[in-house]
Amino acid sequence: MHIMHKQAITQNGAGSPMSNQTEKRPGGRRAYLNDFHQTLSGEFVYEGALYTFEGTPRQRWMLYLRLAALGLVMSAAGVVCGCIYAPGTLNCFYILIPYIISLMASVSLLWGLARLAWAGSPLRAYIYQATMDQFPVRTTLAAIASGAAIVGEVVYVCLHGAGELAAGMAVFLLCQGLVLAGALLWRRLTENSCWVKSEGPKPQE
Repeated sequence: MHIMHKQAITQNGAGSPMSNQTEKRPGGRRAYLNDFHQTLSGEFVYEGALYTFEGTPRQRWMLYLRLAALGLVMSAAGVVCGCIYAPGTLNCFYILIPYIISLMASVSLLWGLARLAWAGSPLRAYIYQATMDQFPVRTTLAAIASGAAIVGEVVYVCLHGAGELAAGMAVFLLCQGLVLAGALLWRRLTENSCWVKSEGPKPQE
């Protein structure tokens, strides 16, 4: 039997209590501030939606550990690609641009995971939207970019040859292949995880 937890998460804040007068609510990237309510005591209470991991804490942390391992492998593979000499990696835009994008996407996945793990469970809606909702986009970007870098490297070698950089070419292709595989596996793991949404508490003055 699954239980959806509803929890009020509070932060201490300064300022005077809110009155009945209408105030302009922030929008855009700061729209999440609309989910905070200031009580008469001056305390800010989160009232937005919460997302609770459907499983045990151990299962949640095992998911995080698997994602961390994938993210570290992907990021390390990207760094290795930048430290070796391979055909076209110094002056060919259709290899360099996809490679840089894949590296940035890999690092952004690790950053998102760190934010996700630090937030605990349940997650506030704006944390969930900035992490779990964004992982499909970032993994797709990493997969496409690494795949494009692999294709670019093969095309460059077919046109200009590998010369004395055959070993570097092999390492570059292997590392970009690791990024591609890691991105696809990351997407699969996160899509198979289940988070239950519940509404936040009602405002209390």
